Amino acid sequence: MTAGVSEGWEFMEEFLATALWALNAGTQGFQVAGYWGAAAMTLLFALGAMTFIPRPMLCILAGATYGFWGIPVAILGTTLGAAGAFSIGRSFGTRFPFVCTGSKVARSILATVHAHGWKLVVLLRIAPLAPASIQSFVFGLSSLNFLPFIAATFFGIVPGIIIEVGLGAVADSGLRGELSAWQTGLFILGIGASIVVLFLIARHLRSEMRAAAFAEEIE
Repeated sequence: MTAGVSEGWEFMEEFLATALWALNAGTQGFQVAGYWGAAAMTLLFALGAMTFIPRPMLCILAGATYGFWGIPVAILGTTLGAAGAFSIGRSFGTRFPFVCTGSKVARSILATVHAHGWKLVVLLRIAPLAPASIQSFVFGLSSLNFLPFIAATFFGIVPGIIIEVGLGAVADSGLRGELSAWQTGLFILGIGASIVVLFLIARHLRSEMRAAAFAEEIE
């Protein structure tokens, strides 16, 4: 049993060391590239918002690379990617209106969008129930206009990005020994409070989604 625990700790230490090495290599690569590196990271966020690349991972990389200046990079790239996914969904919805008829989640989202409009976009960006790229695609299939979608997306992604990029920035500063214990603790406390708020929003959103799905079934 002791040998197994020891092997487990060794694996974790090796994994963390590899992850830190990869993070350090990535941050140095973007920093050396200067403005081109910032542009490349913006495009990486846009690609992530159109595919399934986890945004928290990219935000931590941006925070470790640029500190809190990574926030505008993440917001711009994510918004551009959301616009691209929305445009693809709008194009598909025009040509193939039956695309989402087989998905219960998509039907629930469309029904709730019809009832709540851009407010639902903000809530789903704050507390996502599905990958952001799929959400943007489905919103493109709805009757929601492009500009309200972009504005709601922008304001909805800001809280999460601030937390995620801040986590990367603080982690990098902590590893460099530039943060005191109370600063680190205060930031962790803020993250915990933010997660609680997002959890409450997500629970409220799920109830709205269930109500919309029920209303759709009885119509």
